[in-house]
Amino acid sequence: MREIHVYLLKCGVAVLTGYVSALISLSAHWIVTIPVAVGVYIAVTLAFMRPLLNEAEMTRRKAWSVGAGAYTAFWLLSLIAFYNLLI
Repeated sequence: MREIHVYLLKCGVAVLTGYVSALISLSAHWIVTIPVAVGVYIAVTLAFMRPLLNEAEMTRRKAWSVGAGAYTAFWLLSLIAFYNLLI
């Protein structure tokens, strides 16, 4: 599995997580959504850890950081967009 596939998958999951976070923030405080987003990131990373580590020159630290910034940006953007659409 190439890194670009992991980036795209994490971006897609981040958009879905942003939607779920927007739904949660309608009924609870928005700070509750941060542990949800972190938990989903950890779950997705753990799910794709083995295929990533099979690639050449991929370390465990790099496997955790692949797509972290993109995930955060897409999650935050979709959270804001979906929250504004829902209210």
